[in-house]
Amino acid sequence: MKELINITVKSLTPIMIGGADKSLDSVLRGASLRGMLRWWSRATVAGAAIQAGKDELDAVNKIIPMLLGGTIKKESEASKTVSSRIKIIVNSNVRPLNSNELYRYVIQRVDPIWDNRKRRCKVRITYKHQRLSLLFMDLSKEIIRALNIRSYDQCRKIKMDVLKRELEKVLSNYIGFLEKADIKLVTLSKKISTEDRFIALNLIIGLIFSGVGKGARRGLGALKIERINTEDDELKKLLPRIADHIKADQLRYLINNALKLGIELINKVNINSRNNSTKLPAIPAIHPNYSDFFIIVDCQDLWGIICRLNKELFLRPWSLGKKLRGIQNSKQSVNQLAHYILGLPRSGKGRSESGIEVNIFNGTAKLIKGSNKTGFVYSIERKKEARRASPVFLSAIDKNTISIIVFKSEDWPGKSNSEILEWFTTKNQLNNRNIPRVVTLYTAYKILQNLEDGRSFFNRI
Repeated sequence: MKELINITVKSLTPIMIGGADKSLDSVLRGASLRGMLRWWSRATVAGAAIQAGKDELDAVNKIIPMLLGGTIKKESEASKTVSSRIKIIVNSNVRPLNSNELYRYVIQRVDPIWDNRKRRCKVRITYKHQRLSLLFMDLSKEIIRALNIRSYDQCRKIKMDVLKRELEKVLSNYIGFLEKADIKLVTLSKKISTEDRFIALNLIIGLIFSGVGKGARRGLGALKIERINTEDDELKKLLPRIADHIKADQLRYLINNALKLGIELINKVNINSRNNSTKLPAIPAIHPNYSDFFIIVDCQDLWGIICRLNKELFLRPWSLGKKLRGIQNSKQSVNQLAHYILGLPRSGKGRSESGIEVNIFNGTAKLIKGSNKTGFVYSIERKKEARRASPVFLSAIDKNTISIIVFKSEDWPGKSNSEILEWFTTKNQLNNRNIPRVVTLYTAYKILQNLEDGRSFFNRI
């Protein structure tokens, strides 16, 4: 067992890591990093395979298990389960946000209100980051329960300082900052090899371009790499220079080196050839034709810009209407694209009296009586629901730089008439014809690709 690399990181944006009960962990665990490492390793292997003219899915299925553990399937032999060749050891300290930080990063406004229909007191909390509004959806009930407010008079007479104190107390259980973490990547092999160096580079790529914990694709849990140490001379040559600001040429250097090592690994294994060199990859892949890397530099208000981008790129971005080329300049067209770029969420239960089922291709919609759902549902066999994460990663690289990555891949719905995107809403909305016009999901990528001011606002890596 040999130490491969040691990386020191700290929080750039608030972090939410924990178990099923949502409570904040006091440490960053290796398991939180393993999932991130596997995702980026898959994307790099897929990109390297496309460059080498090989089938990306076959490459991922054969190489990733050899690196990070899993099941290797062979046509003529029985499946074989292998263990990961690396181990991640983390020494860290996570602390809750203090009162000042909660109002700087999380809380925009808080008001007690009386719900006449349900005859109960509620706390209306406005959050600065759109994702936090979803993650803390049930927080109001927890606060009211803690303050034991049951009547209208109690709700009307509640003091704001008491309410804010309780809100701060509750929020500090869920969100915090990673003060410092030493991440040690250890190889279980006797000698450091290309496989180990490839894993190390992908861990660094993941730490730079995506956060950890909840909301990691939306700018939460972003980490700043403070230091990288390694005793392996070959790996030292492949690493980017780490300073207060990581420049675009260093990011490009890191990605290209990871892809080169990926091609080396692919050449060691018997991988099927790619049938169609121009088709979209089967899964997200780091490749010049199928992924766009943008950076926003010189951000004086990093968190403020991240919060604004969440509203503009992921939450019904009316303001983008004037910036879109080749798309109808209307609230409706921008709204439909925004829902797609969000990803396809799980269905939600609601009080709707009816639903709408929309065919992706011809845009026809029909009423479904008695629906009790709201939101989008991607359905293949009508009864089967699937979740597809957003193809967009928004994160921070350092205290003045934001990254946005868009992946174009074929694992989005919209290829045959049997694939349906369902939009559930209320009967009144249906009567008002408030139905999104449906287009192919790939049009969503135009939100970033065709920004009028893309050259000045985004610097391409």
